[in-house]
Parts: sequence; structure tokens; C-alpha cells
Amino acid sequence: MFFASGKKEQSSTQKNSLVFIKEVAKYFMDFLETDFHKRKNPKRSVQLRNSKNLLIGLSLNKYLSFNNLVWKTINHVFDKNILNTIQKGVYRTNIPLNLINLIRLQSEKITDEQIIQILENIAVEIEKSIIQYKKDYDQALTASLESTARIIQANLVLPYIGSLEEPLINSNLVDENGIYLMEEELTNILVSLLEDKISEIIKLLLVEEKIEIPKQLGVGFDIQQVKANIVSFFENFQIGDLFAEVYEIERNRTILDKQEFYLYFCDISFNKVKYPIFYIPFSVEKQGDSLYIEFDSQVYINKKALEYITQEYNLEKEKKGNLKTITERIIYLAHCQNNFRDVLSEILSEVTNFFGLDKNIDLNNPNWQ
Repeated sequence: MFFASGKKEQSSTQKNSLVFIKEVAKYFMDFLETDFHKRKNPKRSVQLRNSKNLLIGLSLNKYLSFNNLVWKTINHVFDKNILNTIQKGVYRTNIPLNLINLIRLQSEKITDEQIIQILENIAVEIEKSIIQYKKDYDQALTASLESTARIIQANLVLPYIGSLEEPLINSNLVDENGIYLMEEELTNILVSLLEDKISEIIKLLLVEEKIEIPKQLGVGFDIQQVKANIVSFFENFQIGDLFAEVYEIERNRTILDKQEFYLYFCDISFNKVKYPIFYIPFSVEKQGDSLYIEFDSQVYINKKALEYITQEYNLEKEKKGNLKTITERIIYLAHCQNNFRDVLSEILSEVTNFFGLDKNIDLNNPNWQ
């Protein structure tokens, strides 16, 4: 509040008085916050769900295009012309590469015996449909495809996705509804491999042609085709919609006490807890299938977290010292339109140097560093 006078020029006496007042205020602020004792573990950390399992945050790393747009906005001092809306269905995400690699490994566990058994079970159901619908091709085909879907789902899809369910949910990529959708869509993909062949087989059986059904089915459903289609399905499966996630957080915010939206950027981790270094409040307003967002005019430094980590680091390493660039907790955007990136870089540079990290953070690079 000591910057609120609005005067461009002041006498040296006035400046000295302000400096003195500011130092006294800082002294008593430290006393009120810490009583000059050890700082406690700070509350402002990165959390995606609260104790009641309500969604209260999300990682933008999984929305690559939006994440790049956010960093562009940061580097342009939160220019509202760069980022002001989140539209439904525009920002979606795919399964990350590390899980795709796990999916490939799981697909290699599918055996020839498993595929043969599935085809034999389908063949039995096709024969049953022919007996039941001797002169009705459409009904026989519908019954056969429904049976095929049940067999493939029970014997292939459910066991396969079941083996991936835990890492998918733990990665906050899908919930139970997402898993169900995944099961249904993968089943439909695999059934489509057999649809034309089943249609052809039923036509032949209705005119009493003698054929080996499992062998014919195998032409369109060999093990390599099955594996390739499963992996391709997951590579292209879009599992998240940014609009839906932010809207869910907004709904949860309205039922929680004293909750606001913040954009956290530049994280620091200590003892398995992640803290934001910077954060800025923003508002959200829903209009139809769009969420309109407006950033605040101030960026905050997570001073308590940085001072806590510094304190614990010094104790652990038997060192002394503190971070000089975080003395002021608030960065006023109006005051640094031309050097905002420099202000952030100076703070990050001191952090990386203080903790002995081997690389600096490049704010122009939105990729993980």
C-alpha cells in the first residue's frame, strides 16, 4: 500500500520516510507471520483434488496447444487479446507417450490362443443366429454382431483396459466414466474388423454353403491386426476437454468456501510437495459453450513457500542466506509492461543459483524444463 500515493516525484526526505516506514512494516509483517520462529509448511501448494475428492485444479501440461498459449500470454504480460476464452471441444488432449509405451507392452501379452478362442466363440454364436433366423439376413446379422461385441468385450477389451485402469486414473487422465467410454469405443473398433466378414459368412450360411467359420473370421481378425488397432485406438483417443475440466472446477468452487481461480506457473518441488513460484488470480464467466476468463492486474510471488524451502534447505545443507528478489510479494503488471519477463527471469535465476541447479529456466520455451 505504500506505492499508492500516485505522485511521480518526491523529495529525498519523503523517499527516506517511505523507506523507513516500509522496513518497519516488513519487520512487523515477519513477526505476525512467523513470530520469528521457523516457518511452517505453506498452504499454497499444487493440488488437483481436495480431501473430498472434488476437482480443484488441473495440469495444463496435458493440453499442449493451450499450455503454449498460456506461456505466450505470460510473456506478453497477460494481454487479454491473446487469451480470453476457453471454448468447448477446442482444447483436448491425448494419452501421453509414457502410457502409450505401456499400452504397446500390454498389447504384446495378447496371445494367439486368446484370439483363436474368441473366434471360436463367435462362430458358435453365428451358427445359433442362423438357426434362429433361417430366412432373415438382417436379424441374423444383428444378433451375430451383438454376440460378437459381448465376446470381444468380455474376453479381450475388459481384461486389457483393466490392466491399464490404475495408471490412467492415477495420472488424472480419466475417471470411471472415461474408462467406460474407452471400453465401449474400443469394443466397437474391434467389432468393425469383423463386420464385413460376418456379413459375408451369414450370406453363405443362409444358402447352405459349407465353410469353416473360425478360419474365415481369422482373415480379418489376426493377432497383428488386433494389436495394431488397439495401439492406434489409444494413440488417437482424446481423453480430456479443457472446457469440461475448468467448468467442473467452477461448479466445485461455488460450493466451497473462499475459493478463487489462480493460474500457477513455474513450480518448485520440495519433499514431494509441489509449490507454484508465481500465481495470478483470474475470473471465469460461462456464456453458452465458452468460458470467458480475465486475469488480474497483479502477479504474486509464493513468498511463504520459497522462504520455507530456503529455511529447510539451509538446515539440511548447513548453509545460511535467503532469496533477495522475493522481498516484494506482488508484481504490478502496470509497472512492468516492458520488462515483465526480465523481472520473472531475475527471480528464477536467483532460485536456480541459490539451490545449485545446473540450468536456468527459459521463459520463451513452453516445454518442460
